[in-house]
Amino acid sequence: MANVLYNPGFSQVYGNYGGSVSVTIGATSATITPTRASAASIWMDLVALATVTHGAQFEGFVNDSGALVIQTTGDSFTLTASGNTQTRLNIAASATGTSITGSGAHQGGLYPTGFKLSGFYLSKGKTKGSAAGDGANPLIWGTDNGTVEILDTYENIWNYHETVYPSGDLYVADIWMGGRSFGRYQITNASMHRPGWKPDPAILRVTAQGVEQ
Repeated sequence: MANVLYNPGFSQVYGNYGGSVSVTIGATSATITPTRASAASIWMDLVALATVTHGAQFEGFVNDSGALVIQTTGDSFTLTASGNTQTRLNIAASATGTSITGSGAHQGGLYPTGFKLSGFYLSKGKTKGSAAGDGANPLIWGTDNGTVEILDTYENIWNYHETVYPSGDLYVADIWMGGRSFGRYQITNASMHRPGWKPDPAILRVTAQGVEQ
């Protein structure tokens, strides 16, 4: 497979999904039907399920244009999607190959030029438990506040600020990089800074609180 692109960023969480996304080889399908999720969490779940279901290594990530990519070392597969799952992922209704790229940037993605995480750590976190009620306690990222510093042009930083810290709204997103999750966070504060007298680059410094997935 080609090298995975390690583009770090936010993938916003939405509710009210409809439809599904599947990876099919022959008569066997690995299907994700999301409820409350981000494009990142759907893509990571799809990659993991496809790998287990089809017995071949799959990888998923976002490219430099913010489009989702899924690829495998195994046989050619068919990627299908429907409803607003397809719309939010911005992928074709059906495509076949060993490497498939979305039609364009997925909904709710924020991938700046620079992305720095500070203060996050691994700790035990309660889950809602499985259907069997086992109340598992997996390792999750950051139950306390951490800081994310985003570096980009002043214009982009302004737009990012309006996205992640809108007045009266609640912004929750998954942080991921190279197809791997750093957890789900709520943005609790955001401020813009300029490191020098020039307008570019600029920095957006946000405080993020870990939340249950």
